[in-house]
Amino acid sequence: GAADAKNAAGEAKTAGNFDEAVNMFTKAMELGGASALTLANRAHCLLKARRPLAALSDCNEALKINPDSAKALRCRGLANRHMGRWDEANKDLSQAQAIDFDPDTESVRVLVTARAQALEAERVQKRIEEEEILREKVRKQREEMAARRKEEEEEEARRREAESEFGGMPGGMPGGMPGG
Repeated sequence: GAADAKNAAGEAKTAGNFDEAVNMFTKAMELGGASALTLANRAHCLLKARRPLAALSDCNEALKINPDSAKALRCRGLANRHMGRWDEANKDLSQAQAIDFDPDTESVRVLVTARAQALEAERVQKRIEEEEILREKVRKQREEMAARRKEEEEEEARRREAESEFGGMPGGMPGGMPGG
């Protein structure tokens, strides 16, 4: 039954035959239902078999059943790490370590945390640079608007000066209209 399949899966896992372990964990779940622990164990074997997306899926299912499953969080963190999802990996590994500290996982968590922090620093730097570019564009636009406004004011002043020189009469006749 299910217990025999779990035992066979455990033996295959210990022997490093992760594909066989995955098959036996699947059989155990078909026979006896999917527990959070069985899903997390299968996820671990999927990860060892270089199938991180499938491992991630099993971890998510295990965490629906038991949100505090350190094993599922740890495995999901490792799967996220393999896929380059550093922020998610950091969150999962940190949460797993808080629930059930594992010295072997701690060195990975430290590495993942450092990588996640480095990526965050890069995002912040990029945002700062983008904001600086925007500020420079706004500054140039303001300068251009001020220059246009000054040009318009100077043009208006020249027009007014020209009107006053010619007495404001149409045609610009000096001295006004001839008397009648």
